Amino acid sequence: MDFEYRVVDNEVVITKINNPLPKISFPNEIEGMPVTKLEGPLVIRKQRNTVEEIYLPDSMQVLGEYAIYDFHYLKKLHINQGLKKIEKYGIYTCPDLHHIVIPSSVETIDELGVGYYYEHGRSYKQRFVKIEILEKTRI
Repeated sequence: MDFEYRVVDNEVVITKINNPLPKISFPNEIEGMPVTKLEGPLVIRKQRNTVEEIYLPDSMQVLGEYAIYDFHYLKKLHINQGLKKIEKYGIYTCPDLHHIVIPSSVETIDELGVGYYYEHGRSYKQRFVKIEILEKTRI
């Protein structure tokens, strides 16, 4: 798969996926640098978006604004345990995504970060989505 990206402080920020497949597995690193952020908008152009399953790498720390946006066929999203933040509109307008598991490593979910969709110029809460937030383990 062909990723477009930029490097910030020796870390890779993926900004676009060219020729996506129905199943996307992001790499842990590119050119020896960790992939730490997926940043939108329009990571995948709407006309080509038939993605059904996404695997985020262990190195991913941030889902940026509109990172997973307008994925109408997305059914499975595997979020890594190392993710720390989901920005505003991070997982947005994914009507076929009915179950989202947020790992305990996530410290911040911005407003409208998960479980909302856009229609008729407004944001609405998705009615048929289960959002499961795992608790941190206490020792």
